[in-house]
Amino acid sequence: MRNIVNINRKWAFRKGAARPDAWPADWDIVNLPHTWNNIDGQDGDNDYWRGTGVYVRPLRRADLPRADVYFLEINGANSSAEVWLNGEKLAAHDGGYSTWRVDLTRHLQEENLLVITVDNAPNDHVYPQVADFTFYGGLYRDVNVICLPATHFDLSYYGGCGLHITPEADGRVQVESWVSGPAEGRTRWTRCGSSLSRTTTTPPLWSGG
Repeated sequence: MRNIVNINRKWAFRKGAARPDAWPADWDIVNLPHTWNNIDGQDGDNDYWRGTGVYVRPLRRADLPRADVYFLEINGANSSAEVWLNGEKLAAHDGGYSTWRVDLTRHLQEENLLVITVDNAPNDHVYPQVADFTFYGGLYRDVNVICLPATHFDLSYYGGCGLHITPEADGRVQVESWVSGPAEGRTRWTRCGSSLSRTTTTPPLWSGG
């Protein structure tokens, strides 16, 4: 069974700081969604601060449901971000307007320090490059930990949910699923009226034992 644990509350935050190795007790405490341009990004002068903001949060394994697999889910970090757990860099992501996830499973300890650095400084590789709106920096959408059984819809498949549903003009509905774990594979379902058919790229083999 999938469990989603929201971790929006009580992040330590500072602009332009170095990534800490321990809980920074003297930093500001913020709740997500959060941006550091909530004031200077609205005055119309286009002189708002752009740089790296650092978010820090303790993460206790005992506070999470028991599961076989754990994903960190970031629903919006503008515009480039890195995820560090216990001093180890686990992932980097460019692009501020999409959901992305990081597999924490092999890295989780009983007590953890989660650090997310977010950078909205001008660059030459993240789009859009120019726009008529503020490039607000920060973790401006929810951050969750998703707790999963060993076999689950693949959450690492392009940031999706592991399902792709396509309605057809003739009344058919195609449902594609990507599964990760012991029953790993890809399955396509097609529904027309009351019938349901299935094709799979990894059919289970018959065993007479």
